[in-house]
Parts: sequence; structure tokens; C-alpha cells
Amino acid sequence: MNSKLVIGLVLALTVPARGDKAAESSLPPRPFHLEISDLKRWDVTMTMRHDPFHGVVFYAVPPDDRCQTILSVDLHAETKKGRVEAVRVTDAGPYKKPLLKLEINAAVPFTVVAHVVAQFHHTQLATGAPKGAVRQLGPLQHREYLDDEWPNDKARAWFGQWIRTHHLIRDGEEEGAFAFRVLKFMQAHFRYVIPDDIPEHKQMVARDPEMGDWHYTIGTLTGECFRISDTYCRVMRMNGIPARLVSGNYFIGDKGHHLRSLIWLADAGWIPIEATAAVSQPKQPALNFFGTWGEGMLMGNRNINYELPGPKGKTSIGTLDALGFGAANGTWDFPKADIEASVLPPAGPK
Repeated sequence: MNSKLVIGLVLALTVPARGDKAAESSLPPRPFHLEISDLKRWDVTMTMRHDPFHGVVFYAVPPDDRCQTILSVDLHAETKKGRVEAVRVTDAGPYKKPLLKLEINAAVPFTVVAHVVAQFHHTQLATGAPKGAVRQLGPLQHREYLDDEWPNDKARAWFGQWIRTHHLIRDGEEEGAFAFRVLKFMQAHFRYVIPDDIPEHKQMVARDPEMGDWHYTIGTLTGECFRISDTYCRVMRMNGIPARLVSGNYFIGDKGHHLRSLIWLADAGWIPIEATAAVSQPKQPALNFFGTWGEGMLMGNRNINYELPGPKGKTSIGTLDALGFGAANGTWDFPKADIEASVLPPAGPK
């Protein structure tokens, strides 16, 4: 995970009215499914003005999922010599995830533009089994989404002790109820804090660059969107529930980078979880953040590292949801782009 790309951001999730709050504190009885309805279509443009550059530029093609359908995506550069169109390639990893690639050799500043048209969807839990069969995870996906990502057994045992201390252990066949219980625990006990400028956090990271940030997060029960969502995912994975971090970019309100979670339930499929908004709004019913994300965020990577083929070998990046610049000398840069978005009129009849 490239921590330079992680910018803590809390935007209030638009909470739909659900009636009596006491009734909102528990999940629908099993079986349940994710009910999906269309929201607005958005036209989203990312623009980046860059200094002279020789190398490659990548943009990860945003995926379709239950919360968004990508209608079109393109990438181009505007240089002194004219417009350069991207070509479609795949990353060098086992999933062959789609990328858009530009080859640039510009002696003067130039502009890169990524353009996406997306149909966004509202999701919420509803009683009753899904209408169709739930598509099961393949062996490679199942293994990837259960990887707890701890660097060694000592770190794994340390986190395992913490989840046992707080009774965050899955009980037998408990699945959705366990995932909801963990969300309610985090909402009740965690606080949203960006730790970067806190002296104690800096000291812990300096002493232990690999685990210092984690020790601070768990020791203080605080964090920004990355740590809150990642903590939730790792509790799920260590209890045998596939989970993935989801990174993306808000394009309304306070624009910025944000991370959320997805969990996979065997009889319901992928379920969106907004742990950061739950932590930031502790008086709201936890169910408002379980099964729904809200609108206004273009989702990007799904926590399977991109292996980006560069001019001098490849680099691995876990949150590629914007622009990646691989220079001819082998260095990499992932600068922030300016984001503009507008609502498109409803699509006409087919």
C-alpha cells in the first residue's frame, strides 16, 4: 500500500430515512440481499498539468460493481506536438487488470486528462434471498481477499490478541451478524483522527517504520479513512470473511481521496461497508453504513496490488485510482489531479 496516496477524508454520508431508530440497530433476518437502484449519471474529469517528462503514464480503468457502472473511460495527453491517445493494456499481475497507458516524451509541460462517465447506484440491505445465484469467488480471489497482509507471525499474533481481547471472534456459522457486530464495535470505540502531525505517532513510526502506525492506531483506537477501513478488513479476514479495501476519489463537496471496505458474504455477495462514516457519526444507526456507500465517489482499485510495468522494471501499487507516472529513469510519481464533475441528463429510451 502506498501511504503517500492515502489522504484522510470524512464526508458525511447522506443517510436515508429508515423510520424507527430502534429497528435500525439490527440486520434484516437472513436471508437478505442487496437491493440496487439507479442514482445519477456523472461525467468525471481528472486533469493534471505536468512538468517535462519522459516515460509512461497509467490510469487504472475503474471497475463495475454494485455501486457503479462505468459507461465510458478514456485517457489522453495534450502536448506541444499534439494530442496523444492512450492504449489499453493490462497490469503485470495475475489478474491482468485493465489499464490505460500513455507513452510521453515531452520537453515542455503538458496536460494529462482522464475522463469517465459513470452510472451510480444506491444499495441497501433488503429481506429475501437474491433473485439469482451469487457468483462465487474463484480460488485466486478467495486467497487474495483472505490475506491478512501482516508482515510476520509476531505482528499477526499481536493483532490476534487484540481481537480476542475485544471478543471480535466469529461464532461458528456467524457471518453477516459478525460483520455488523464489528462495525458497531468500531463505531462505538474508534475516533476519526489524522495522526500525521501528532508527535507520539511520529515517534512510534520512527522507532518502528513497519508497525509503528498500527501500534498507534490500535493503542489509541483512532485513525483516518485508511486505517479505520483497513482495521475493519483485517478483522474480517482473520475471521475467515473475504474483505477488500476500496479506494477512490470524491468529486462533490470536499474533493479528495477516500477508502472504504467491501465484504463478501456467501449467500449475498459483495456488501459495501462505510466504517469511516460510521465512526465519524456515532449517533447514527450502524445499519446506515452497512450495505450502502452513498453517492459522490468514483471507486477505483480493489486492494489487489497493481503491478505497473515501467521503463525499468515494475512497481507495485495498492491504491491506484488516479494517475501514475513512471519516468524513464525508473522513478515513480503519483500526483494528485484536479477533479471536475457534472450530472448528465437521464438516458433516453433504448
